[in-house]
Amino acid sequence: MEKPKGRPRLYTDEERKEKARAYRRAYRAKKIAERGPVQQGRPRKYEGTAKERAAASRKARYEANKDANREAYNAWAREYQRKRRAERGDELRALERERYRKNNPPKPPKPKQTAEERKAVVRAYREKNRERINANARERYRKNNPNMRKPGPRKTQKEIWDAWYENNKKRHIALNNPRFNYRRLKSKLLDRVLVRIYEECPEGYHTDHIDPLNGDDRSGLHTPWNLQYLLPEENSIVKGNKIGYIAESAISIDWETMLEEEKKMLP
Repeated sequence: MEKPKGRPRLYTDEERKEKARAYRRAYRAKKIAERGPVQQGRPRKYEGTAKERAAASRKARYEANKDANREAYNAWAREYQRKRRAERGDELRALERERYRKNNPPKPPKPKQTAEERKAVVRAYREKNRERINANARERYRKNNPNMRKPGPRKTQKEIWDAWYENNKKRHIALNNPRFNYRRLKSKLLDRVLVRIYEECPEGYHTDHIDPLNGDDRSGLHTPWNLQYLLPEENSIVKGNKIGYIAESAISIDWETMLEEEKKMLP
């Protein structure tokens, strides 16, 4: 006869199941006696303040270390990105380019406009926004020309002359002085002499300023006594911007004779 393996079984399967059911019933009755019956179909309510205390502790710890944690995280993120770029720089750049191409597909090319079509578009835009364009132009002009006439009714010519006279009485008296009129007449004669000097310049010569108008140390005047006739090569190469240079080949100008002739031609 073969001997059974393992410990001998004291209970059958049905007996063990009945024993387990009895134990669960007793345990459930004990718990109900300790804390009362549990309402069926609804979750059991949490009793006690341990959960609230834990949440308050976590919140206080977060508020106390918020700045330090943020700085530590930012430092870690920078170091991580630096190492990541150093290890996989080319791969990451390729992925970024691929992602950009995927999110930004190329737009179809616009049909090329002819000159007439562009003019028509600009003309239509100006017609549609004429008031706004004119207002912007006026504002831009006022900004770039602060001394322009202010908007409002225009003054008559008499009002303009009266205002000028009130602000320039001394100048008005000087302008009507006979002596000043002689000076103006003399200035006109000198202008006519200058014209004659340039018209009577010999062929192959330049009309040159003895003292240049924009000298290094000093500057001359555009007057008849500051002019001479000079050869082109001496004017451009030898003299240049020198002050008071008179070459041997220079031709002096008899401007005083010209001035006397112009006086005789006056009416």
